[in-house]
Amino acid sequence: MNSTPAEPAASSARTVRDRAALAVGLVAPLLVVLVSVAAWFDSLLNRPHETFDISAGGDVETAVPLLAVGVIVAQLAAHARRLEVITVTDARYLARIHSTADRVHSARSADTVVAAG
Repeated sequence: MNSTPAEPAASSARTVRDRAALAVGLVAPLLVVLVSVAAWFDSLLNRPHETFDISAGGDVETAVPLLAVGVIVAQLAAHARRLEVITVTDARYLARIHSTADRVHSARSADTVVAAG
């Protein structure tokens, strides 16, 4: 199996891209939670309704646990997405292992397996 210098660079670029996507996938839900909790709590649950004004201590005491729950849910969703990526990647690797094992089983020589792979 011959590897070219471009292969490690491409792999490294994919890793950086995947990490950047993961970071965006973690930050974006948190921003949505912050805006949603403040807006919906203040607009729908806080008197006077349909205004954006959290001023009383009780309002803050209610908004903070709502924010905490939203952050927890966002983190759980991000974790589920990471697990999905891992599962799909592992399934691909497993499929490659199975196909290689099938080739090894049916091939007459090692050169046939290497040439096919």
